[in-house]
Amino acid sequence: MKFQKSMKKKIGAILLAGVMALAAFPLTTLAAEGNQFLPPDFTKAEMEETIKEYVNYTQFTEFTSDAERADHFFEEVPPAADAFQVTKMKGNDQVYDQKYYQPENYQYVIPYDDFAAITAQYYKSVPDMTGVDLGILGEYHAELDSFVIPEAGIGDAPYLTELVGIQPVVGTETYVEIYAKVSNKTADQNPNMDNESEYTKCVLTVAQNGEDWKYIFFQPVDQFPSLDYMPTSIAYDPETNIIITADESIVPEGTTMNSRQITEGNDYEMVKSAIDADHFTLYDISLMNNGEEIQPKGEVAIAAPLPEGYDPSRTKVYRIDSQGAATEVESVMIDVVEDFPFIGFDASHFSLYAIAETSETIKPNPDPVPEAKPEQPTGKPGTNTSNIPATGDHAPFVGVAMLLGGAILLTVGTRGKRIGNNTK
Repeated sequence: MKFQKSMKKKIGAILLAGVMALAAFPLTTLAAEGNQFLPPDFTKAEMEETIKEYVNYTQFTEFTSDAERADHFFEEVPPAADAFQVTKMKGNDQVYDQKYYQPENYQYVIPYDDFAAITAQYYKSVPDMTGVDLGILGEYHAELDSFVIPEAGIGDAPYLTELVGIQPVVGTETYVEIYAKVSNKTADQNPNMDNESEYTKCVLTVAQNGEDWKYIFFQPVDQFPSLDYMPTSIAYDPETNIIITADESIVPEGTTMNSRQITEGNDYEMVKSAIDADHFTLYDISLMNNGEEIQPKGEVAIAAPLPEGYDPSRTKVYRIDSQGAATEVESVMIDVVEDFPFIGFDASHFSLYAIAETSETIKPNPDPVPEAKPEQPTGKPGTNTSNIPATGDHAPFVGVAMLLGGAILLTVGTRGKRIGNNTK
């Protein structure tokens, strides 16, 4: 069935961008823009820059220590030297604040607690950095309980980083895995990125942190997973909590989605006569472009909240045409977020849609969308590891994550702007 092939991926994408937002995130851009169709807020270039930046920031520690590629990998708690260097580079304005500057010594002296607070902006868990001794890059002085950072610079040719793909991981928090090839030689040595012996397969796991990222894991991988995502646009109506995703080729730029619940009147009475249901919730859903109502150029995916009190095993979706005839639409129940179920369905024509609780029990979907139930990881003593899925141990999330596609990136990264598609 087409539903099984296309529906889950689209609806999963909707639910991460919608349900996770409703349950855990402020609907920043979605709410600000209303029900305007918005493209995903991340591009291939941005994801590639994120991992490239991390690799090359941590590369600096190799100049003043014996660190090698393997020494940069971490689960939960990063190497102290890497955390120190990343904090310096990403928190440049805060670290090199003039209040820390000692012009007579041409150096910055930053109290440990001040520096660690900046580090916490970029890492989920902050390591003990009292052993940092990177020479010209900076070092910790116990007698001052501060970092002393010389006013000097150092540089070299960067490693090459080639993005392979992005994969969302869903648990009680939302993460994005960025998979990439990282060269084993610097750019000036011309590494061959088609030769597996000259690069390392890596994954950098990040969580949205305002306008930036927090680093969760950085690990090597034996093989890259299948990463196949569709570019999608998304619209959300905060009045009805209805969410729609569509390929941008199907919904033209500038389109808005309008939805309203109908509780009385001729349409309501017409539907009441057309379907055999104990209860139903009726919506009028339409697309508008340049002031005119339009129909999509193909199928879009719709998700609507399951009405309170409805039995999922007896709930169906019907499309009602202008003559009052009701046609059942194949649908799927999705419980990505506990206690916030949605019902999803494909649609190629917008009109009245009824979510109905019938007297007939519906047979379970033979290939249901699994509910995300994250495991409780075992953290290292003294680290902040609550709700962090261990790298390589994403079994509870894999089913959902593989359905979500690129629309996850809208939720975890809305920043009030519109940029291009999320494409592989």
